[in-house]
Amino acid sequence: MDESPQDAPQPTTPPQDGPGLSRKERRRLEREMRETQSQGQERSARTRKRLKTAGWVIVVVVVLAAAAFGVSSYTGYMTQQPGQYDAFAQCLTDQGMVEYGAYWCPNCARQKLDFGNSFRLVNYVECAAGDPEGKAQPALCDEKGITGYPTWITKDGQRLVGRQSLESLAAASGCPL
Repeated sequence: MDESPQDAPQPTTPPQDGPGLSRKERRRLEREMRETQSQGQERSARTRKRLKTAGWVIVVVVVLAAAAFGVSSYTGYMTQQPGQYDAFAQCLTDQGMVEYGAYWCPNCARQKLDFGNSFRLVNYVECAAGDPEGKAQPALCDEKGITGYPTWITKDGQRLVGRQSLESLAAASGCPL
């Protein structure tokens, strides 16, 4: 049986001194084969590099997602734990004291830190529109004439503007510290 030229296996190297090939044609074929091999190697290197980069991106995304979940779970857990000043914070609320603040205000953030986990018991009104938690009440703050943050207002209308020590809040409210 004769094999047709289409069925014959293709040579992987150019013929050495095959009939009908001149030296010039043989060099051209060798050059083409080297270029083809080189292009294939470059493509393989690019593909490996892309896969490696994609792998790192996936690893980073997974780690960040796990960290975000862990932090939010821990934060949620911690805000439910009793704080050192729970009785004091509850007394301030019972005595009608209200803190007006803004989420972007550094002194408001420090005032919250003064209370620690007990801050959840403080009667707090967010004044800044755009509050990430969506609890802003700018109309109420305008109605109360709030112009600085934080501002504490007692039930009899006394205003304490700026970050207050826990001792000054105890003196204004009559709550034991």
